[in-house]
Amino acid sequence: MGYMLRGSKSRTCGADQKWSGEAAECVAVQCEAIHEPEYGTMICSKNRNFGSICTINCDSGYDLIGPRQRACGAEGRWSGLPPTCELIHCGPTTSPQHGNVTCSMFDQFGSQCQYECNEGYKLVGSNSRVCQESGAWTGIQPVCELVQCRPLASPENAFVACSSGNDYNSRCRYVCTVGFELVGSDNRVCQSNGRWTGDRPYCEQITCGVLSDIPRGRIVCADEDRYNSECTYKCNSGFSIYGSTTRRCLETGKWSGSVPECHRVSCPALLPPDHGSMKCNQESHHNSTCSITCDTCFTLVGSTARRCRADGLWSGEEPLCQRSQCTPLLNPLNGKKHCSMGDECGSECSFSCLPGFSMSGNNTRECTAEGGWTGTTPKCIRESCIPMNPDPELTMSCSDENKVGSNCTFTCPPDQNLIGSKWRECTSTGQWTNTLPVCRQCSHLKSDLVFIIDGSWSVGNVNFRKAKDFMKSLVNPFEIGWDYTRVSVLQYSDDPRIEFYLKDYQDKTTLLNAIDAITYKGGNTRTGEAIRYM
Repeated sequence: MGYMLRGSKSRTCGADQKWSGEAAECVAVQCEAIHEPEYGTMICSKNRNFGSICTINCDSGYDLIGPRQRACGAEGRWSGLPPTCELIHCGPTTSPQHGNVTCSMFDQFGSQCQYECNEGYKLVGSNSRVCQESGAWTGIQPVCELVQCRPLASPENAFVACSSGNDYNSRCRYVCTVGFELVGSDNRVCQSNGRWTGDRPYCEQITCGVLSDIPRGRIVCADEDRYNSECTYKCNSGFSIYGSTTRRCLETGKWSGSVPECHRVSCPALLPPDHGSMKCNQESHHNSTCSITCDTCFTLVGSTARRCRADGLWSGEEPLCQRSQCTPLLNPLNGKKHCSMGDECGSECSFSCLPGFSMSGNNTRECTAEGGWTGTTPKCIRESCIPMNPDPELTMSCSDENKVGSNCTFTCPPDQNLIGSKWRECTSTGQWTNTLPVCRQCSHLKSDLVFIIDGSWSVGNVNFRKAKDFMKSLVNPFEIGWDYTRVSVLQYSDDPRIEFYLKDYQDKTTLLNAIDAITYKGGNTRTGEAIRYM
């Protein structure tokens, strides 16, 4: 083995005494020459001779494709197929999401790939990988993660709002609470390096600056010059404010409104009342006093003096000059009257009697500025009274029959009592005083009547007249006299006033006239004072 026959495998001795074929010999076996593969080396143990073993190795970066060894066989052929050295590939690389990869020789052995992330992302893993002989890349596939900055904390008295939390490119805006202003940038952005732009701002309380006092006035602030503090302006007494009375510190750091002024107080011009005059000591300025008086025959209703107050208004009530009035006069009994201006001041009233009556007293009376009438109440006197017809038991004795001024006295028999007045007089009105008495066997009665009447303003002239008529209707049935019924009247308002006493009038006619002559007092209602007086 290891040799091969060269020549004829068999020979035959021919007739010509020659061997057929060629002489045979055994020659050592050799295989054909083989070459080492490209990018590789080959080492043979016996060159091309039989039994030689050739070992093939590839250069670094190349991978052997085929048998690593070939042997030269007895047949002179190499075992196996010729191997090749092919370049090693590690497989294609992929770009990470949000990044890219750049390789020097694609995926071939020795290729170096550099990984980068897009802006705003950071690489997690190897930033480079190399294709090894093993056909594998060094390291692991990196990833690109979104860059994040440290979370921002809200400054004191502020809050921060971010568009995307603390992620890359998130824009955060700082806003101070009401009453504070931001010092520093109001916006910060998360950068690709994981840091925020700018510095952390802070909030500073808003102030508007201290306000100064105004001339002739002062200022009071609720919270000095801080935000939302309200300052109130006040003027000294006698001065009023023109402009804003209050100002407020706004978010802008400025005061609302404008500085007011204190002007001297002036009241509206006063005009004297009709039928009156007025005198002021300082025109219409603060503390000026005006006194008001009315013309003759006019009474002042309202304030007699008014002062210009600090609020620009006049004290007291607006005065009015009202024409003075007297108590209305009644027509004399059996007569009439005519007044030029009713019961007003300056009015002149003339009186006249009916036929058959003559005037006694003033025939004219004038209403004075003091509210009273001149003269006295006139009377229309009749010349005689109607003759009396007494009962038979009654004895009558008259001084002048039934003529005006005649006095008649009455007596009863000893066993009877006189009921009624002991005397009667024929008055100028043609009426007998008292009532005609009678003789009766009964006790002699006496009584005292006292009337308390309200003469205050709450009654009024009309009702006061009705009160007097009511008293007359109560008195009329009684026998008036010292030994019979006596009457007294007290009128009250602010204070009590006795119109006449029990002893003053001893006949009915003069009593009724006295009631008619009572004048309306006027004033406030003080009933308790009148009762205590009685």
